[in-house]
Amino acid sequence: MPANLAAALDYAAQGWPVVPCRHIDMHSGPAKAPYGGLSAATLDPTTIREQWARHPLALIGVVPPPGHIVIDIDPRAGGTVEALAALCGGRIPDTLISETGRGDGGRHYWYTTARSDLIQRSLAPGIDTRLPGKGVIIVPPSLHPSTGKPYRWLTASTPARLPVELENALTPRTAPLRRRYRARGPRSYMGLIEKVMLTAREGQRNGRLYSIARTFLEEGKPPAAFEALATAAIETGLDPAEVQRTIGSARTGHAKSGR
Repeated sequence: MPANLAAALDYAAQGWPVVPCRHIDMHSGPAKAPYGGLSAATLDPTTIREQWARHPLALIGVVPPPGHIVIDIDPRAGGTVEALAALCGGRIPDTLISETGRGDGGRHYWYTTARSDLIQRSLAPGIDTRLPGKGVIIVPPSLHPSTGKPYRWLTASTPARLPVELENALTPRTAPLRRRYRARGPRSYMGLIEKVMLTAREGQRNGRLYSIARTFLEEGKPPAAFEALATAAIETGLDPAEVQRTIGSARTGHAKSGR
């Protein structure tokens, strides 16, 4: 039996929904994208065998099951183990950890949580989260699409409880944005803030924030517009420091464009 199929069946037996993922970029999707989307993830052995029969070279994707959360460190985006340790109060609790096959120190930290109201968001540059049922994590012994090297487990531990510092960082902060900010400020910019930020899903808000900031800069909006935008972004769950970095990045990009 192929190694990835055997491993996929083993993960499913542990209650981790698996889905075959593309091992290279294809017309139908980029490498690591799941065949059939998240809805194709399953625990059924027969379905898993059928999936890998159709895609024998597929990587193994796991959708975090209920009660589990994954912290993803991506060094290409600035993520480091030291930054995660700082977020955890100085020390990362022992837990289940895997290393990506890219070879640059990318890691996945698996934790458990009893909370069902946490938000999926970036904790810092290059440090992202995957909540239960949201997103796919590639797991060992899959081979990384870029390097051909295997993902591997660094520990044999079971997932530990999510550190309270991270739990607090992922806790929704306030009442819905619409209730607090509707009709505040000139319609020339508050309408755009409400329309774009309120419709942004978790994981999209930072990108939306950058886009609105660039629009405001190009249109010459006053400082009050950026203050309202920053406040709105924080109310959706983005970290204040992250909000300021993103708006600063928009200013830098605007300046470089010569506008």
